[in-house]
Amino acid sequence: MGENAQPGHIRIVGAFAGLGSGSSWAWVDAKKPNLIDLVSFDTVKTRMQCSPPGTYRGALDVLSKIVRNEGVLALYKGATPPAVGWAAIDSVLLGSLHNYRLFFLRQGMIEPHPVTGRLRLTLLGHGFAGLFAGLTRLAQYSRVRRLAVDH
Repeated sequence: MGENAQPGHIRIVGAFAGLGSGSSWAWVDAKKPNLIDLVSFDTVKTRMQCSPPGTYRGALDVLSKIVRNEGVLALYKGATPPAVGWAAIDSVLLGSLHNYRLFFLRQGMIEPHPVTGRLRLTLLGHGFAGLFAGLTRLAQYSRVRRLAVDH
């Protein structure tokens, strides 16, 4: 934390850092196999649930018909809304973590660094900041998850 920085400016910087980090995480995470598997599985599952009985013989039948008739990219229909939701959730997590750390610093949960002697947040302060940031994220996660289920 800079000596000349004003508290309002630090909070805004922390919020934008969280937004940037959350957005980049969602973009990078979209390239991982776990999201690819999850989205394609969700597409197959949704097709099976929403189709009249007897349309498909099973999950592999759904998969083969989607790929044959619509192409591989059809497996990822609807992948953008969850990615945007995850970016928002992680933005809140990282932005609130930053602000909770500042809060606990200002509440005096500080200790000197063993080498430099500069004041830093205690381990307990980091723990509380992480706990409250996680609870803040959880509140938003349930709303984003509900949107995904309702629509």
